[in-house]
Amino acid sequence: MLLRPITFVRQSGLPIATQIYLSLRTSLLNGEIPVGVRLPSTRDLATQLGVSRTGIVSAFERLVAEGYLTSRVGDGTRVSEIQIDKTAPAVENVAPARLSKMAQQVIQTSPRGIMPLLPFRPGTPALELAPLELWGRAMRMACLEAKPDALDVSDSLGLPKLRQLIAERLYRTRSIVCEGEQVAIVSSSQQAFYLIARLFLEQGDEVWLEDPGYFGARRALFAAGANIVPVPVDKDGLDVVRGMQRAPNAKLAYVAPSHQFPTGYTMSLERRLALLAWAQSSDALIVEDDYDSEFVFEGPPLAALYSLSKHARVMYIGTFSKTLFPAARLAYVVLPKNLVEPFRCIRRVTDGFTPTLLQHAAARFLAEGHLDRHIRHVRAAYAERRDALMDAAKLHFNGLANLVVVPTGLDAVAWLPPHVSDRAVASAAHKQGVETFSLSQFAMEPIAQGGLVLGFSAFSADRIHLAASQLAKVLATF
Repeated sequence: MLLRPITFVRQSGLPIATQIYLSLRTSLLNGEIPVGVRLPSTRDLATQLGVSRTGIVSAFERLVAEGYLTSRVGDGTRVSEIQIDKTAPAVENVAPARLSKMAQQVIQTSPRGIMPLLPFRPGTPALELAPLELWGRAMRMACLEAKPDALDVSDSLGLPKLRQLIAERLYRTRSIVCEGEQVAIVSSSQQAFYLIARLFLEQGDEVWLEDPGYFGARRALFAAGANIVPVPVDKDGLDVVRGMQRAPNAKLAYVAPSHQFPTGYTMSLERRLALLAWAQSSDALIVEDDYDSEFVFEGPPLAALYSLSKHARVMYIGTFSKTLFPAARLAYVVLPKNLVEPFRCIRRVTDGFTPTLLQHAAARFLAEGHLDRHIRHVRAAYAERRDALMDAAKLHFNGLANLVVVPTGLDAVAWLPPHVSDRAVASAAHKQGVETFSLSQFAMEPIAQGGLVLGFSAFSADRIHLAASQLAKVLATF
């Protein structure tokens, strides 16, 4: 006896046995087949439906295993005595789970989906220049040479060989003196921010954050319960005096001293030393985000803030998302020695470790010199694209916006006249197929002058000139 017909579609990608199981389960959960009713035999039901008996047997076995049906020799298959709430609303009408206030605020500030890459999206490397053949060869060799232990659970801090290679490279390129044991491999800078916050912050602890500043760091720190204190940024970087006035006892300070995002400013030596002195006197720690310092176009690169710290007050974060591509999902943290073991423990309770085979591939890629060669190659390309943006700005932005010379990084700021809303311009530009972020959207407090963050690294000179022309037409309407 069946009070509700079993429905299935023969040409569906879903196996008929699965469709029959789902149809019967729906009827049982809705109480459409009374408790105790004996179902037709699998042979009879297969004949009625015109399907293989094997599929019916498979569906019945699943329903018996899950408790919807009972089957006894000589008594057939009957509906179990399951408690059904017939007044319960359909699943699609059930109210969503009650989210925490933190989750609600994170959702409000998080981007919605992945949008197509358009000029001038900032912070994006030239994906068409990614060394996929070399990276693929490194991945292939990592798999071919992998021993069984490479497939097991791995050290939460990462592969020792990769950590050592990163430490050696940081000494050459960023003047950082550290041991491989102090390097922790993570999946992204974002994860590093969150882990550091969970490691050191209690709910409501104050954290200095550059303002305007990188909202990825803001979201991660907020999600960890931080009380974020916006600290103004000017041409010399983070204003340490203002930070001390606003939150002298903050537990952490987040800075990008080599190339502040989104303003592009570099922190002066005086400010760097003042920040380190404050951290020492206040027993605070500094998170240094060094996301794109590899791409210096004019003059020698500045040494990392970490290299100036004499009292183990700085945690340095680097990433392969900019030097290679975001899908690499590889970043790293350089930790003071006394924080290595605590970081290992806090990493274990999140995702445990970064995929080991991926780390083996990255180690081979670095050891064979491919990363250094790739960076030299794209640095030259980015310099040309930067020049193209500067030329396009001179040609099209005359009086409409002031593009500041870019000595380093992947993007630049076009400052707008005081009376122009950068958010309104960015919104209007997007409707014309130009993606640019307003400076004010990165700020927690009102800013004196609006601007547009223009990424150039991911786009050819032709696309840059075309997009600049389109943006100029938008600017002319304000």
